[in-house]
Amino acid sequence: MSYPPDGGIFEGDMVTLECKVDGDSKIWSYFWFKDSKQDESHINHSQYRISSVSISDSGDYSCYIVMTSDPVEQHSSKPFTLQVLERPRAVISLGQEWSEVHAGETAVLRCSISGSYPMQSFGWYKDEHTSPVHQSEDKNWTILSALESHTGHYSCQGRSRENPSYSKKSSPVKLKVQVTRPRTVLSLQRLHTEVFEGDTITLSCVVEDSSPGWSFYWYKDILDKPEHKSQSSSYIVSPANLSHTGQYWCQAARGQKPFYLNPSQPISLIVLELFHRISLTVLPLGPVWEGETLTLHCTVQLNTPAHTPELQYTYIKDGRVLRSRPEDRHSVPAVRLKDSGKYLCGVEAQGKGIQAMSSVVEVNVTERPKPRVTQEPAWEKLYYGEPVTLRCLLSQHFHSVEYLWFRGDLRSPVFHTTEHSVNGNSLQISSVVLSDQGQYLCLVHRGRPTQYSQPSDPFLLNVSVDPSKATLRLHPDWTVLFPAESVTMGCRLGGDSSRRQYSWYRVTAGGTESVQCQWENGKNCQVTFRDESHSGLYWCEAQSGQERSKSVHFRVLDRRLVLQTAPQPLTEGQTLTLQCRVRNESSQQIVGYMFYKDNETLKHTGNITTIGPVKKRDKGLYRCRVTYTGGSGDKSQPVLISIRGERSDHVNVGMESVVQVLSRSLQCFVSFFVGTVFFCFSTEK
Repeated sequence: MSYPPDGGIFEGDMVTLECKVDGDSKIWSYFWFKDSKQDESHINHSQYRISSVSISDSGDYSCYIVMTSDPVEQHSSKPFTLQVLERPRAVISLGQEWSEVHAGETAVLRCSISGSYPMQSFGWYKDEHTSPVHQSEDKNWTILSALESHTGHYSCQGRSRENPSYSKKSSPVKLKVQVTRPRTVLSLQRLHTEVFEGDTITLSCVVEDSSPGWSFYWYKDILDKPEHKSQSSSYIVSPANLSHTGQYWCQAARGQKPFYLNPSQPISLIVLELFHRISLTVLPLGPVWEGETLTLHCTVQLNTPAHTPELQYTYIKDGRVLRSRPEDRHSVPAVRLKDSGKYLCGVEAQGKGIQAMSSVVEVNVTERPKPRVTQEPAWEKLYYGEPVTLRCLLSQHFHSVEYLWFRGDLRSPVFHTTEHSVNGNSLQISSVVLSDQGQYLCLVHRGRPTQYSQPSDPFLLNVSVDPSKATLRLHPDWTVLFPAESVTMGCRLGGDSSRRQYSWYRVTAGGTESVQCQWENGKNCQVTFRDESHSGLYWCEAQSGQERSKSVHFRVLDRRLVLQTAPQPLTEGQTLTLQCRVRNESSQQIVGYMFYKDNETLKHTGNITTIGPVKKRDKGLYRCRVTYTGGSGDKSQPVLISIRGERSDHVNVGMESVVQVLSRSLQCFVSFFVGTVFFCFSTEK
């Protein structure tokens, strides 16, 4: 007897049992038995078919065959046990806690199959429909945006490519879609909308239909992004502060893909402050030097209560209370390094229990700084007449500092003169002479009473006794130029001007850089001064780096009129030639030129004036003026002309008084930088 297919037989399946005699074509009579009882409905049929089995069809089946020939032949099969399994039942459920959803909300129906039978697809039935209204491979049917038409009773059924090939239909479940969305109502659990700092604020959000599953979003001032999300319908703010002032909304939402109700109407909340502002000011500003007095000033701005409360100030360093007192200032005299730290002040309104703190101010106590002196340009030696700038630099920034310069030691201050310009942290020497050689120091001071830094290490300014072996020649030899003008520079060392031996450099506001040359005859370097940024010092060097020429200072002026001069400074006995030049693009007709020295008119011929041989009295500020047809005119910028002696070895202190005290050989001088204080020292031991 042939057996049914593997995988089990389930209620409703069609089962066919077949009785065969292997290799025999004789005609037999067939008899079927179930549980040893003959089933007369299937006599003389080789197949026993049940179109829709039930549990009651389970049992032991066998067949019996007979041939009525002579002799009579008969055979009986072994019994076949047919076990009919109960077909798994589908169970439908809602994928959310609530049976009622709102129009536009996501609804989920879930189909589960009893037992561990895998199903490859699911059919979904609604109300009296015999055909599925939806089919899916997923056991969940997600209705992304429910409509009122989705209201109804739903059942489901699973299907599989294996036994069991399908499940029983589930019992129905009801899904109801509400067209009208419920309102969300926000309330403040307080009689008034104005609260003070430190109060507790409780906001309550209610969904009017009392349906479950809602989460709550809380918004402040704008509806773009919630301030807070909670499962609770209450939002507690405690303690209240000024930042909690504003408009508040709440909004309810539920579901894995949130379905939002409309936001509530807003509630305006005002939090009033007692202390308007508290700030801690620390003096001096920035890093504090050892030995200075540190002053802490706690300032408070109050609102306008009926009366001003008594205030108690507390000063705190690194979490430790320094002092609590009714005064708004606290001083720490002669601070030390250990006084560095984080400071703040707190204020309490006595009798009110209202406290507020300032922001933290970090105080950094450092050792008294030691400045250092640098030289620009940083040449090892200077040649007579070159300009140089010494700078007094600190390793970090300090507020309200002033600078002092000294020559040799702290008993010899450097004063501001025409040749020695003291400006901020710089000491500028317009044209060095041999007497400028020596050691320079600087000192920094600030505050009242005055506090001084450590003196810098001495810096040696080296002025060469011998002239430069490399010679720089200019054509034309003007040093005040218009933008885009060119000057040809020639460099010679020992009479050799070969191009291969020299490099060309300049120092401008942008720093030291190489000069790009346009070579003439393979020797001379033609330099084009593009704009005012090309103003600065220019020189040449032998490529071995051992020798450089004396530098020349060029000024590029983007103006209609300039006063041109030869390289500075001049030496007594030389001739000074000044030329007043108008820019080529000027289309106005020139009717006259005027030259001035310190506002005195000079004799001139055309646009050139010549003074010679010059003496020291000829130094000063020179300028020129040009007059056009119609009476208009232009003035040049002033040019400082320096005249130095051939070998000037003295320092001109200008307006400062130098008093020679003959008795006991005492020398005293007035210092401009510490009020009217006299520094005196003896030339005797």
